[in-house]
Amino acid sequence: MTLRIAKISLVFAVAIFYSFVVLNNTTDYDSNYQFVRHVLMMDSTFPGNHGMWRALNSPLLHTVFYLSIIAWESATMMCRGGER
Repeated sequence: MTLRIAKISLVFAVAIFYSFVVLNNTTDYDSNYQFVRHVLMMDSTFPGNHGMWRALNSPLLHTVFYLSIIAWESATMMCRGGER
């Protein structure tokens, strides 16, 4: 019985955590979006970086990527919250 309660508590904690993450990403959209944009653009790497070919500079791709992150977090939140 103790193991079952521990598992339920862990799943509940993960669901609560992702609820806060989704809430933060939707209510403070711009600051989190700017972080994702800078990561995808690779604009803070060192000069002469030979990996710049993989940088994504399209604002549309930045938005799609960030919305997919929020969607994945929402799906995780829903799946974890619905387990029994």
